[in-house]
Amino acid sequence: VFVYGIYDLILSNHKQIFGYTRTSDTKRAYVLTNLTDCVAQFTLYQGLSSSQLVLSNLLEPVTEHKDEKSFKFHPYEIRVYIIDYKEKGLHHPQKQKHATDQSKNKQSTLSTVTKGKDDTSQSLTKKQKASLQKLEEMSRNPLNQAEQSQKNIISKLAEATTRALTEASNQQMKKKSASISVYQERIIPPDSSAIDLENEPIYKKRERQRSLVLDF
Repeated sequence: VFVYGIYDLILSNHKQIFGYTRTSDTKRAYVLTNLTDCVAQFTLYQGLSSSQLVLSNLLEPVTEHKDEKSFKFHPYEIRVYIIDYKEKGLHHPQKQKHATDQSKNKQSTLSTVTKGKDDTSQSLTKKQKASLQKLEEMSRNPLNQAEQSQKNIISKLAEATTRALTEASNQQMKKKSASISVYQERIIPPDSSAIDLENEPIYKKRERQRSLVLDF
């Protein structure tokens, strides 16, 4: 694995690949480099994260992108790598040899592209760095934010349900106490003066008369 070039921007439509390199920190001037036919037929694909851009000289893209084949980079410092596979039972030995020969021929012409690396990494302002850092954190933790929002929604629903149940139980208790007081007011005590003499049973009359005699 060797560094092929360091670019500030990579554009590809899966048919053509172009690399842009900034030439000045104050002006938006770029040098365009066509990488389509450089070193065999490239396959541009993303690795484990959105900041990994790798150029491979295999015709088929790599199925797994792990270990030494993975690279992480800072924003505005996108590196392009050529991965030269020398495994046993390689399916395309002639194409690999052709890729190696072309890489030697193109290495001298593309060496000037890598000179502006140190100057390009210092052109970011504080606001741009903060914005990039915030976007990177949001892209890293989308699941945590979704889970947190779901937890907040569930907790709010639980609080609203508890509040509604408490209010309903309080209203039921108030209604029950009001009905009990009304029922108690309707009951006439035995020594009350408001007694219906016409509809009073006989044994009630006798008990009332007996109590009056005993009181005297």
